[in-house]
Amino acid sequence: MDQEDVRSTFVFYKQGMMPIISEAIGWDEDFQQERYQNRLHSDWFYWLTQNGQRCGYVCYKYTDTHLHVHLLILFPEYQRKGIGRKVLIRLSEEAYRKNKVLSLSAFKNNLPAIALYQSLGLQILSEDDLFYDFTSVM
Repeated sequence: MDQEDVRSTFVFYKQGMMPIISEAIGWDEDFQQERYQNRLHSDWFYWLTQNGQRCGYVCYKYTDTHLHVHLLILFPEYQRKGIGRKVLIRLSEEAYRKNKVLSLSAFKNNLPAIALYQSLGLQILSEDDLFYDFTSVM
């Protein structure tokens, strides 16, 4: 994605994450926009498609040891159809092929995401007051 595409995806991030973030820490629009656009690099974003239609996006980066997933956002009409599971399985396989560990974080109140990650065998590596940090097992 280019930077303009990334800016255009914020509306979907907000739609999906605002209820979770609001409950956990409160939603600050300016802070969320600034953080979204300045912390995440456009070359980490990839559109997801199904049957030729955009259905969401994933944002991930490689480090020396990890493939770290920052975001997995599916448009509402594509949620709960197994797409997120398929994306995470593919990313986990890619990480394994590159001898890297898959990692990601979830707000503790994001119960559907936590259930998905645990069903895929991801394990909680650490936690703080707000987040669980998950990792694959090599």
